[in-house]
Amino acid sequence: MQDAFVEHVRSNFPQLMQGSYLLAISGGLDSVVLAHLLHQAGIKAQWAHCNFNLRAAESDGDEQFLKKMAGDQAIELHTTSFETKKISANRGISTQMAARDLRYEWFAQLQQTYHLDGILTAHHLDDQIETFLINLNRGAGLAGLQGIPAINESVIRPLLPFTRQQILEYAQQHDLKWREDSSNASNDYQRNQLRNEVLPLLHSALPDLRAHFLKTLSYLKDVESIVDDAVARFRESVTTTNTTAFEIHLDEVKKVDGFAKYLFYLLQPYGFIKMDEVLHLMDAETGKQLQNDDYILLKDRDLLRLELRKDPVTATWYLLPETTSVSIDQAQLSVETHHVDDPMDFVKAHMGKNVLLVDTSRLEYPLTLRVWRPGDRLEPYGMSGSQLVSDILINEKVSRLDKERCFVLESGDKILWIVGLRSSRHHAITRSTKEIKKITWVI
Repeated sequence: MQDAFVEHVRSNFPQLMQGSYLLAISGGLDSVVLAHLLHQAGIKAQWAHCNFNLRAAESDGDEQFLKKMAGDQAIELHTTSFETKKISANRGISTQMAARDLRYEWFAQLQQTYHLDGILTAHHLDDQIETFLINLNRGAGLAGLQGIPAINESVIRPLLPFTRQQILEYAQQHDLKWREDSSNASNDYQRNQLRNEVLPLLHSALPDLRAHFLKTLSYLKDVESIVDDAVARFRESVTTTNTTAFEIHLDEVKKVDGFAKYLFYLLQPYGFIKMDEVLHLMDAETGKQLQNDDYILLKDRDLLRLELRKDPVTATWYLLPETTSVSIDQAQLSVETHHVDDPMDFVKAHMGKNVLLVDTSRLEYPLTLRVWRPGDRLEPYGMSGSQLVSDILINEKVSRLDKERCFVLESGDKILWIVGLRSSRHHAITRSTKEIKKITWVI
């Protein structure tokens, strides 16, 4: 296995032969064997071990075992301890998910602190098969059915082509010592139940599964590239993108034969995989939406709008005469003062939808920047009387999501501007204006 491992590394991860890496080591069979293989291949790696405090004295025993092993081999070992169950409860996630998040957060910190070139984990072929079956049960698409990636950002998994049996035989041949995790014998977790009950029967019935599994994953990856090309063409033909979202034009979608399968692959990266819900949303009334932890999919007339979820804006900003800018998320309101000889020429040269030009001498400070509220009224420039801001937003076909982050700028009790949309006739520039405030909304 040593020769096969070195050949695999040189062919697929030549970067490992240089630099220095962080090995995630539990003390179990897989990570102990990977540590030995790395050492034999001359690959430099520091070790990182997490004590999750889930198995009482056994967890502490793993840590002590690794400290002695690292000391004997003069390898730098980093250890940390987590109150995993408490943290999982606070985060509202499973213990397994909390443990995974905690270790990778810590690994990333170590990598940055010690200027390491990547993180190595000991996932192997049997882990791949388990992940494939779990993702199959979840209804995953082609990406999920490809299992664990060999490289995922800074994480590298050099043992993926090797079976657990090969790893065990290597450990026995080299008289390696490791720790057995007693929780692996429990079938409380889905992965353990697969490993202990289902996979032995599966491999008995399909003895060539391991031998052909990697080839199958390769075929799936080839198919995914073909699908990606088709989805890219579909996306180009039915979507437009603006600064905060992309919009799916439903009239164009419905022209495509079998559009549901294209929508699945278009929306899957954003967490929307229940196509019955998406198809129902297509025919729903404006304002209906689907949400997940990160995104909102909103029906807006003849569109589906996909946007990143943002917290509602509740703050208010006050602009003084000396204020030059206000930053809100990724947007900015900039303020410039201009002394002018010909104010009307200045207006012609600088006017625009995202620009407000007002007579400085008529402003009442502080100016107030806030999200609009029901009942707000604007006296639009060039018109008599006033209009509800809500009616203006409807007439301008501002989406429900954009309405939630639509700002107004006030001077005294008068709204000067629906930011980036419509200005008021108050404090307008006249021929006698000597100083102009140019207020620009930059997204």
